[in-house]
Amino acid sequence: MLCINGRRRLTDFVQCLVFLAAMTSSCQTAKSIREPAAIPVILQPAFRSCFPSEAEAKLEIEKNGARVFVSAVVWSILNADDMNLQVNTPLGETIFDVKRAEGRWNLQPPDYIRISESKDGLLQVEGYDIPLKISEIGCILAGVWPASWMRWLHVSLDNGQQLQMTGRDGGRFVKIDMPYATPGNGTGFGRGLSCAEFKWGGFLGFFQRVVHLCRENSKSGLNMRLTGINDYNVIWNIDHGG
Repeated sequence: MLCINGRRRLTDFVQCLVFLAAMTSSCQTAKSIREPAAIPVILQPAFRSCFPSEAEAKLEIEKNGARVFVSAVVWSILNADDMNLQVNTPLGETIFDVKRAEGRWNLQPPDYIRISESKDGLLQVEGYDIPLKISEIGCILAGVWPASWMRWLHVSLDNGQQLQMTGRDGGRFVKIDMPYATPGNGTGFGRGLSCAEFKWGGFLGFFQRVVHLCRENSKSGLNMRLTGINDYNVIWNIDHGG
């Protein structure tokens, strides 16, 4: 519909100009708001809701190249305030049990390990910051990235072979490297190896902490490896047939 014709008054013309200016301003404002990252369809399964999350895995902890702990871990996470995680011996005996309900942690035995939250809302285990929020635990255990991250991640590299996403959430910086899937070679986030780098803390860039979390799908299952926390390597494997 044209705004101007020979029978309209000057006031109509002015009103029309105001309307068009408002529409233009509205469009510019909408474009300035960052949309969720345009993630290729083949990579979208990597981002999922963190609830519910239920599975079991083989857990190993290494320090300085030596294995210091082996167990089985089972979890059931219905929401951020209804969690149950149990660590058992290979024979099925419970080593410790972690529950969260009504905003509080309940550990048995209570003095086995300390779990809390930092002032920034990050998880703390034995006084060490883990660059994850409570609401994200279910995703990371299951080997996927939280769908909520799509609000602040953006594509920083896309060369046709590798896609890199980066973003900042408060004081936490995240970089995720995901190779594209190529027919026949088993690569891609859903298959093969991909890694995320987390940076947080520090002052003016000094004493910043960095950890890496890598996932790899193999015939034996989904392998997760967390490195960079006080010289520990934490590995867990989710059996595809489990």
